[in-house]
Amino acid sequence: VLVGVVDVPSEVIYDVASGSHFFLQTILRATLSADVGISTASTDDVGNALTYLFQTSWFNESSTESFVNAMNVSNVLSLASAAQLYGAYDGVGYDLNIGDVDMYSYRTAADTLLDDASVALSLGGSSDTATAAYFNANVSDLITASGESSLVSSDLLDLRINTLSTNIYGAALEGTYGSSASVASRLDQTGSALNGKTLMRSQLTDVELSLQDSADPMVIRSMPAGMFQVTLAATVAFNTTFKAFDRTFSCGVGMDGSVIDLNCPITSDIHTCDFATYGSGSTYFFEYTCPYVEPTCLYWDETTMDFEGDDCTLVSNYTTDAVTCECSRTGTFMLSG
Repeated sequence: VLVGVVDVPSEVIYDVASGSHFFLQTILRATLSADVGISTASTDDVGNALTYLFQTSWFNESSTESFVNAMNVSNVLSLASAAQLYGAYDGVGYDLNIGDVDMYSYRTAADTLLDDASVALSLGGSSDTATAAYFNANVSDLITASGESSLVSSDLLDLRINTLSTNIYGAALEGTYGSSASVASRLDQTGSALNGKTLMRSQLTDVELSLQDSADPMVIRSMPAGMFQVTLAATVAFNTTFKAFDRTFSCGVGMDGSVIDLNCPITSDIHTCDFATYGSGSTYFFEYTCPYVEPTCLYWDETTMDFEGDDCTLVSNYTTDAVTCECSRTGTFMLSG
């Protein structure tokens, strides 16, 4: 409807965007309350509507209200996922890949999902071959972490894994210009890209678990070590070799004033030998470490209304374009550096 009324999303006023989002939620909840699922075409309509709304001022305000709006997007996607899976059998999955939304919804028994199982976004046909969720735990661990005391191993669970190609939490990064986090996240960039707010190096990625046909995801916190990992696709590649680039150079006899190329692949750093300044008038050795950026795993904290990292740790065997984070919670994740 909005597409037919205005020429561009920026013309949608805040209240209309808010009402449109509420309408989406209401329709999806009514559908589930009526014990009705939705078709692939209807799911695509949800993806198209959200993509359009992402471009409105509803997500571009620099206030905590915009963060609430962003969190409500996860709510809409949970409702759409539940409606997709309504009445589905064990082992069935559905995709939503349109506009800014790439989502895979999958239903399986609790004991199957938790038994060293990995569910990839690509199972729904996505071209993203990296993003995946991994679980390895007992059902009792999930009960403790979620508070779902009635859960048994044979119960069916609904898993939603999705990425968004628009950072609807972007306002949370606006105050990071020139900060230590911003500098650290950009050390492997060049030119003007060296400066700016904290660099987001992946798409926003959601992983949520729900009870069968439930419109509301389980609130899962404080999972034991090793129970849950999420692999994120890096949109800004990481270099996996620079950490070992720690070398000792020599300014030897006859080299005073000579320029040494430090051979760092991501900078043009050089060192000019200066016996007086660095060697007390004589030859000397010096050490140089090539800058590199190690991935940082972050999640959206609904309490602090910011990206935090305390509940996630980096798994060491990351590659240039796929990074695995071990986390004690489900929710919304992203990579920085």
